[in-house]
Amino acid sequence: MTLPLVTLQGLAPETLRRRIDGRRVAIWGTGPLARDVHTSLTKSGIPVSTFLHDRACGTFLDLPLCAPAQALPEKPFVIVAAASYRRAALDISARYDLERGRDVLTHLDIARPHAIVEIAARNTPAPFHPIARDHAPAFMDVATFTRIVEKLAAEIPLLTRIGLSLFGDPETHPDYAAIKSIAERIAPLAEPPGQEPYLMPYDYMLEYAQGETIAAPVRAALQNLPWNVEKALQLARSDHRLPCLSQRVFPVIRTDGAVVLCHLYDGPVVAENYLETPWARILQNRHEASHCARCQDQGLHRLDLDVLRMRHDIDL
Repeated sequence: MTLPLVTLQGLAPETLRRRIDGRRVAIWGTGPLARDVHTSLTKSGIPVSTFLHDRACGTFLDLPLCAPAQALPEKPFVIVAAASYRRAALDISARYDLERGRDVLTHLDIARPHAIVEIAARNTPAPFHPIARDHAPAFMDVATFTRIVEKLAAEIPLLTRIGLSLFGDPETHPDYAAIKSIAERIAPLAEPPGQEPYLMPYDYMLEYAQGETIAAPVRAALQNLPWNVEKALQLARSDHRLPCLSQRVFPVIRTDGAVVLCHLYDGPVVAENYLETPWARILQNRHEASHCARCQDQGLHRLDLDVLRMRHDIDL
């Protein structure tokens, strides 16, 4: 059974405000998750008072950075935004009679939508890069990009991050500085993925997991990745009934303006033109896509090495 892609959307701002009920808000963490939570709360009109970190000193994002032992006795409303430290942070909060759900949430409870607008197509060889899209322009022009991010801002008010890379290097765009400036008016930029898409080749991984015939060089490369493919697939399949880890990253818009189903794959397309397609229609097409069922059936929607390591306490 395919799980609907609406299970990790986070609390609505109104619900979150009621839960906080006027208390001071402390975000536990100083990494990317903490930044995302801060952006989401700011866009929701919810002020953040402080950040928490064991090695606290000075400020973070222009706010006080405090040690938990200093801040928790004052009974703030805590949002834990540190994935690897989440359990420990929840346990420490409980020692101060801060109850999860009532006084403490995690980043999983906060809306953190993330969009990708590909501004430069892949133009150099890579072992797992999908077949070149000859029809797609090498670069997205600035005017089109501006219209797209304006539509994103209107349709996704809590947009937390904008990525500029799908398979290409955004910094090769001749107008990269201008595009970066335009994007940052809407939301912080996501870190470029580097080589991750090619170390986690989902287009070929799905065929491999389904037992389909794939080219010998690709099969050999998959079996020689710097992690155990079979062990990772086994663990991911055991979690296949859990929500998709990639559902927050949407829409994913190519240089030609088409919207693809997922940032982990090169397709399928769920809207030929983002600018000309209503958001509700794009979401409907996404939910009805059969590709999700194939991916979830093999557990690839849970194939995140860091998540698998933490969840199963195992080395891959």
